[in-house]
Amino acid sequence: MKNRIKEFRKKFAISQDYLAKKCDVSRQTINAIENDSMILN
Repeated sequence: MKNRIKEFRKKFAISQDYLAKKCDVSRQTINAIENDSMILN
């Protein structure tokens, strides 16, 4: 899933910070998901 999120962000020119704010999570959380450092339930 991480690659799909990053691909989506790049395709629509969305920053990690913007996506994080819209999802009500930290930018670090988005980064961890994209880098496979966090497992989603």
